[in-house]
Amino acid sequence: MFLGSLGIVGILSAIATSKWKAQTGVQWAKWAAVTVVALGAFVTLHRASYFKDDFAFSRQWLRSDPRSFNAHYNLGLALAREGRTEGAITQYAEALEITPDHPQALNNLGSSLLEIGRVEKAILQFSKALRVDADYADAHFNLGNALARQNKNEEAIIHFQHAVRLVPGKASFQNNLGNALAATGRIDEAVGHFREAVRLQPDYAEAHNNLGVSLVSQGKLHEAVGQFNEALRYQSNYEDAQRNRQIVLLELEKQQRVNRE
Repeated sequence: MFLGSLGIVGILSAIATSKWKAQTGVQWAKWAAVTVVALGAFVTLHRASYFKDDFAFSRQWLRSDPRSFNAHYNLGLALAREGRTEGAITQYAEALEITPDHPQALNNLGSSLLEIGRVEKAILQFSKALRVDADYADAHFNLGNALARQNKNEEAIIHFQHAVRLVPGKASFQNNLGNALAATGRIDEAVGHFREAVRLQPDYAEAHNNLGVSLVSQGKLHEAVGQFNEALRYQSNYEDAQRNRQIVLLELEKQQRVNRE
């Protein structure tokens, strides 16, 4: 959040029997163990070319079982981790052709769609996930994010509130609820959630910055500077926090000059 985007008046607009049998059993177990280890090593070496990484493992799995939900889904996860979003979308969609009501796959498909800006399609997937599991906190959170992208902040607040109710100890849930509240002018409520976010995760630079902006809205300029300083302590190249801090410091200097006159 940057003060200049808020349109606030003044500076805000800028901001596993017998002894013989037992012994025999032990000997047999030893030889069995050696055999298993040897076979395992052989199989491992044989498969090494297939299973060098998650991609190779999932692709070999698909060659042996093209209708495996898990193979498609795991390949989607691996692709998403590597930032190969379009490939991840394809694999999640293939997985959902096999198991249409899998909430995690629906949510992950939505997240990948949202990442490339296909917001309406993302909203559809998050909504499907919540029809399967109404208490799926991550899907509520992601749906809130998608709605906020469309400036539907009142609807976003409802889903962020569900996410916070289900998992109150997640700082990002608190922060994004705060953002939506601030966007609708509910600054005092937003401040409470930003404070909780930085309490849960003290190095959460974005939440410190957002708290600072909201404090400016309340006229608490000195406390706001402290939050911008905290944001910069954890992320020194955070441009929004740098600009916001500078704006508020200039305003404080201006106020001091006025008071001296």
